[in-house]
Amino acid sequence: MNNRYIINSTKPHRSSRILVLLTTVLILVMLITVPAGATSEPEPEAPPEIANFSATYANGTLSYSGEAADSVMAVAIILSGSDGTLVKADSVGVNPDMTFAGEMEIVLAEADTYTVSAANYEGGTITSVSFTYGTFNVIYELNGGTNNPSNPTTYNIEDEITLLDPTREGHTFAGWYNDSAFTEETTGWSAGTTGDVTVYAKWSIVLTTTPKTGESSSNFNLIAIVMLLFAASTALITKRYVNCKP
Repeated sequence: MNNRYIINSTKPHRSSRILVLLTTVLILVMLITVPAGATSEPEPEAPPEIANFSATYANGTLSYSGEAADSVMAVAIILSGSDGTLVKADSVGVNPDMTFAGEMEIVLAEADTYTVSAANYEGGTITSVSFTYGTFNVIYELNGGTNNPSNPTTYNIEDEITLLDPTREGHTFAGWYNDSAFTEETTGWSAGTTGDVTVYAKWSIVLTTTPKTGESSSNFNLIAIVMLLFAASTALITKRYVNCKP
């Protein structure tokens, strides 16, 4: 009897162990399936290492400036083309007030959109600005005319262009236009313009009076009449003078 009682008394303990095990497994499953981000706040983004970065190009010199974070000791400057090709690289130290500035001597002949990038010399985030520069074509649609030899065939972003008048026999030049429909007249463009430019010459026909074969022009008829009147007057005066002569 006692042994049977002892055996029967262990059943509730086994059930409790199973319940505890199932509870533990359920908690572990919940911890695994709940995303970690749901229980933690995202870390704030760090400020950029390079700020207020700017760059300009003129007369073969690329000038740049900006501000750097406290951890930056020197700044790497990279000039590249629109296809990512490296054109030139430079580096500059950071001033005590965490500003930096410098110049890069480089002659840009090819028309392209260039990118200037600045970053911590030891590696870090990159800040970039872009500008367009190069030699662009000027295309003249003369519509039968002859261009003025002083009109340029190319220009760059620094040039201020004033277009001169072409010529055409029997026509008067009526202006340059940006479109073939002659709706937008132009006399040229200011510095800062980029891209190939096409201009169209507009003409006005010069009207002239040409006498038909066998006919005289009105001017010729008028001259003939004046000459006949002059001859008649001269003859009359001469006749009177002769008659009055003793």
